[in-house]
Amino acid sequence: MPQISEYTDKWISAKDLDPIRGKEFKDLLLDRVSRPHIRSLAQNPMQLAILLNLISTKGLSLPDKRTALYESYMDLFFGREAEKDETVRENRDVLIQIHEHVAWLLQTDAERPGGAGSITQDGLAELVERFVISKGHDIDVLKLFQGAVERVGALVSRVQGMLEFEVQPLREYFTGKYLYTTAPYSTLGRERGGTRPRRFDALAKRPYWSNVARFYAGCYNSGELASLLAGLEGVHDDALVGPTGHALQLGLLLLNDWVFSQEPCVVNAVVQFLTRSENFRQLLASPVTWEEDRTTLPAKCGRSELGSMATAACLASHETGFITRLGMVSRANVAFDERLSQWEALRPSDPTSGLIVTDESF
Repeated sequence: MPQISEYTDKWISAKDLDPIRGKEFKDLLLDRVSRPHIRSLAQNPMQLAILLNLISTKGLSLPDKRTALYESYMDLFFGREAEKDETVRENRDVLIQIHEHVAWLLQTDAERPGGAGSITQDGLAELVERFVISKGHDIDVLKLFQGAVERVGALVSRVQGMLEFEVQPLREYFTGKYLYTTAPYSTLGRERGGTRPRRFDALAKRPYWSNVARFYAGCYNSGELASLLAGLEGVHDDALVGPTGHALQLGLLLLNDWVFSQEPCVVNAVVQFLTRSENFRQLLASPVTWEEDRTTLPAKCGRSELGSMATAACLASHETGFITRLGMVSRANVAFDERLSQWEALRPSDPTSGLIVTDESF
């Protein structure tokens, strides 16, 4: 990340931060951009400038939750434009709604064979016009959006005459927000399709929409979180999707995204779902599980629970390969002294029990 480091040094100098404050700020930035979902927001100077200002404003309170971080980023993103343009300031919510709607359509297009996730300028104008009219907004909003595309940069032109979101995660973020905010409520006697649980079920079954599912789940409030677990369990029980282990991978990612952190009981229930005997075996057997340090969970997102379950499963297993993987999960989530205490408390006292776990496993 040499370009990020160099640009940050210039930014710190321009802000005239003292050496100690500058070092603390840079260390915080480099720690944050080491995370993939934040690194995608620092791919060019404009993005990095917004991220630097966001970190400067939020400091250590920068959201850990993936969706909340992107929301804060886009809030600052549009706020910069609103400061310069009264029309943008007065129609900011409409501008965001349009971005969400466009993102959903481009995400759908990108999934199709030959789809590129882009749209012509004329096509965008027609799409926005239909959206604005359908929502009853003033037609002048069309001029606002066309101008904002050129200035704000949420949509960019890499191929002449075509527009797309600057980075794919932004398109996926807006799509997730769109699907969440537009989901209808269903009441007894007036059942409707496309509710939030049903949308999550559809997203969770399609690997291409996995990142959208993560942003979508990140929109859920405290009272809705249990339904996400029910959704994961339902997808895992699906005859076609279940054997792929996709629901297990998504559950692990949602824990990493801090989605369930508001509800410790739900965190524990999700960990229990992931670590049921065959589920745990299937999860740890997949090479995907070991990408991007997924098995090291944040402290409030199931770390101790996952580590404890791994330790217990390790001591109950007789399969060398499985034990090795369980030991890796245990070491990644539980401190040595705690692992040792768990081991001493759980291991059988009978030396002839056939247990093959050794001290090296921990």
